[in-house]
Amino acid sequence: MQVTTGPEEIAEGFTSLIERPEAVMALVRRDGSVLARLPPFSSPLPAIGAGSEFHRTVEDGFARRVYVTTSVATGEPTLYAQRRAGEYPVHAIVGRRVSTIHAAWAWRFLGLLAWAAPAMLCLVWAALHARRRAIETEQAEAARRAESARRAIAEAREAAEARFRTVFESDAMGMAIFEPATAATFAINDRLLAMQGLTRAAFTAGAGGWGHATAPDCREADARARAQAIARGTWDPFEKDYLRPDGSRLPVRLFAAPLPREPGLVVVLVEDISRQRAAEARRELLLREIAHRARNTFALLRSLVRLSRAPTAAALAEALDGRIQALARSTALLTRDAGDGAAIEALLRTSLAPFLRGVDEDGREDPRVTLTGPVLMLDPSVAQPLAMVLHELATNAAKYGALSWPKGSLAIAWERRPDAKDTLVLRWSETGAPAPLTPPTGDGFGSELLDAIVTGQLGGQVSREWRAEGLVSTLTVPLRPEG
Repeated sequence: MQVTTGPEEIAEGFTSLIERPEAVMALVRRDGSVLARLPPFSSPLPAIGAGSEFHRTVEDGFARRVYVTTSVATGEPTLYAQRRAGEYPVHAIVGRRVSTIHAAWAWRFLGLLAWAAPAMLCLVWAALHARRRAIETEQAEAARRAESARRAIAEAREAAEARFRTVFESDAMGMAIFEPATAATFAINDRLLAMQGLTRAAFTAGAGGWGHATAPDCREADARARAQAIARGTWDPFEKDYLRPDGSRLPVRLFAAPLPREPGLVVVLVEDISRQRAAEARRELLLREIAHRARNTFALLRSLVRLSRAPTAAALAEALDGRIQALARSTALLTRDAGDGAAIEALLRTSLAPFLRGVDEDGREDPRVTLTGPVLMLDPSVAQPLAMVLHELATNAAKYGALSWPKGSLAIAWERRPDAKDTLVLRWSETGAPAPLTPPTGDGFGSELLDAIVTGQLGGQVSREWRAEGLVSTLTVPLRPEG
């Protein structure tokens, strides 16, 4: 069955579909022949030529396509929408001039603008207000951070100044704030005032300051330190003495460091080195004492060798060995007491130890010997020679006297006589000798050694009494020998 319709009927149908009269609608056959058009044209329209966008759509097999091309009827750029009508060789085209579309867009935009302009202005105002508030907030936050940083710096500075004041006001070391260029002292702590022998009131009144208490022989060091501080802001540590109002001298060591944030000022640190100086003096004295003691020891050794006699070489070696050992024991005793001398009782026990039986089963010392006398310290110059004398007396007692057998006894008593020379009197008493003792026919080495040491070296006296029951010898020795 075939259905036909005329162009007028199609045009009426297009009219019912088109909402905008400015639109163009056409029904075009596949070969480009215009079957119907709205609005109608007064004369029949020619077919759409080959090479047009219509034929390109058909040839490319598009079912639908939108494109812009020049209208055959008006010669103006027109936007076309083309669609194939199902399976029929017919295409429906709707066109609208580009200028009309632009005009419609313009009117719509103006309508929208008229409606949206107040809203946009409100939005712009709100945005500007928000931006201003954000800037104000940011500036306020920056100011807050800056204030916090300033406060933190101020607090840190106050804490540092508080710590400095604590250190400055401590008694650990003398301190002062000093300006080398003018030699002005701006502050001084109590410790340094005490070192210089000044009071706070005297300093406030104008006393004190750089070089005030410096001893005259140390002022050159002061001037040198000040020149260094002017040149490079500090000086090399140096030592000098303060001469105080009471006439005493205090040795000190001075340091300097630039004062932070105060150009031209230095912090002066003053250390009391009196103990160090005293230790150095004691060390020097000890070295001299060691040298002196060594000379005395060698003098005693020379005497031992020069005066020793014996019938045989072996006997001579034995005698020398015993005496040298006694000298070594006394030296060890003096060394153990750190050079301060030796207690006379300790010296006696050390000298007698080789000849005694030691401690018995009941914990008692050798009952043959008794020691009686006050606590008394002997100067090293007295203790070492006296040890040699005691060794000789003990050797003779062990060979021939009371210590040569169990029934003998020895009593040693001493006292301090408070005369001009502060004299020591020591009494050596032997009893219960194995045979009656008789004075020797000649002076042996022991007697010569006792006389040489007691009389010649110590400037004292020695007396001997040869009793039948044993020897009694009295030694009188100055505790402060001359030389």
